[in-house]
Amino acid sequence: MRKTWTRWKFHLSALVLVASVWYGPGYISGAHWADMGERVLSPVAVGPYRATLSEAAVVAPERDPYGKLIKTYNVILSSEGARDVQAAYLRVGKPRSTKAAGAILHGNPYRLHAHVPFPDAFGPEDELWLTVETWTGEVHQTAWPLAEALGVLRAPTQTAQVR
Repeated sequence: MRKTWTRWKFHLSALVLVASVWYGPGYISGAHWADMGERVLSPVAVGPYRATLSEAAVVAPERDPYGKLIKTYNVILSSEGARDVQAAYLRVGKPRSTKAAGAILHGNPYRLHAHVPFPDAFGPEDELWLTVETWTGEVHQTAWPLAEALGVLRAPTQTAQVR
């Protein structure tokens, strides 16, 4: 029995190595963006870089187990931005400072992902702000109106969370 398990461990570890060689280059290069989300917005300038925002799903923000309204967004930065940006944040409402910049974007540098908290009352006049901080300490910001960034607000019927 022990000999059989040792043999299977060897085959499983070889399978893990083959899988990483097969899927790794697309993940590292950022070429595999097939699953950007349900709704992709046109790119905008954020400082010297370009950023493309997408909704993971066109639904209203949903409550997490702690009672906060949360919505998932994906952001693609240009290739220069992916190299130069140290941190990126998304927030509903203009950030007061870089310490309160919002939900941090995480994941592959070429396709970032964030779970953005929403206030209990929001409307189409509010804005979704993207803040990027470079390795040299520069901070750049851009904003999308929620009427554009939240596909549910464009629908004829609005949800109960919208004021």
